[in-house]
Amino acid sequence: MSGLEGLSLACNVMQLIDFIQQIVSMCRSIYESGKFESELETQGSSLQDASSEVVALLRSKKIAASKTTGAERRLLDLAPKCIQHAKDLQEEIAYLTPRQPGKMQALVATSKAVWRKRRLERLKANLADGRKLMETLILVRIFARVEKMCEDDPTPLGHMDQRLTSFISKYSEDHIALRKLMRDESEDIRGHVTVEASRTRDLVSLNVTARLKASERSIKQMVSTSSATLHENLIREMETIIIAAGNEQDHQGLLESLKYTDLNERKSSVRTAHSQTFEWIFKDNPRRLDQYSVAESHSDVIRIADVDHNVRDNVKENGSDEATVVGSEDGSQSDVEGKDRTSEASSPDCVQAPLWDNFVE
Repeated sequence: MSGLEGLSLACNVMQLIDFIQQIVSMCRSIYESGKFESELETQGSSLQDASSEVVALLRSKKIAASKTTGAERRLLDLAPKCIQHAKDLQEEIAYLTPRQPGKMQALVATSKAVWRKRRLERLKANLADGRKLMETLILVRIFARVEKMCEDDPTPLGHMDQRLTSFISKYSEDHIALRKLMRDESEDIRGHVTVEASRTRDLVSLNVTARLKASERSIKQMVSTSSATLHENLIREMETIIIAAGNEQDHQGLLESLKYTDLNERKSSVRTAHSQTFEWIFKDNPRRLDQYSVAESHSDVIRIADVDHNVRDNVKENGSDEATVVGSEDGSQSDVEGKDRTSEASSPDCVQAPLWDNFVE
């Protein structure tokens, strides 16, 4: 392959790659915005023309592999890949071209659109790699030609334009200065970052230490206050428990002291009193009356005692055990009958009150 033929094929491949990259950008914009771009069809027709030219050049340049150089082989391998990428992109253009109004939003919203967007990303990455490869191949070929030309005849190098020579020298000087500037800036930035990082680390350490100490003091104060309060509460609770236990002990002692076991047994063993008991005791004896005696001086006491006797019997029938009864040593059926007669003969005008209540009053 001659140099002109190789350059022609390389230019067509570069043009094809350029068209493909532009169309990929337009397709991505359509997927993101959901709006169709009218230039997509124009770019699609240009892509088809460029692809056809590359195909025609490949068909006309069928060269044996043994007669090609390394750069030519890489160019011939890259061209079919670019043609395949162009075909895939034409299918994408056909998919994104709406046949009916309002269909674009539905196409973009489908799950298939996600797969197609990823396909475009892969296609874009492959095209970027192919473009870099083509640029590298062209530069290598140009420098190889120039180097060979200078080796064969060094006189053309001396006839180069003075402006190009000054540009090259200026570029070399600027390149050296730029490298030095970048190195100095890199060292300054590294030193600045190191100093700031150290300062920030120290500040953070001091802040954290201060906060930890403050938290420690607060926790200690809280714990000491809580322990003192807890101690006071425990002492107060223990005092309350001790007082309650003492009160309970006093209460139980009082209850035990109120249990008159012997008195209840004595009360149960006392027999019913005779109805004439108080008459026997307080009745006036005529034989003992003298001029100083008052007749019937104890009649009121006897009547009150009879009334109290009736009240006491009623209380005893109701279950009370508060009074101690004075009884005769031998109670009998006659005693009970005498009691009933005395109850019937008692005066209705008498106040129903116990004997001891009258004495108290």
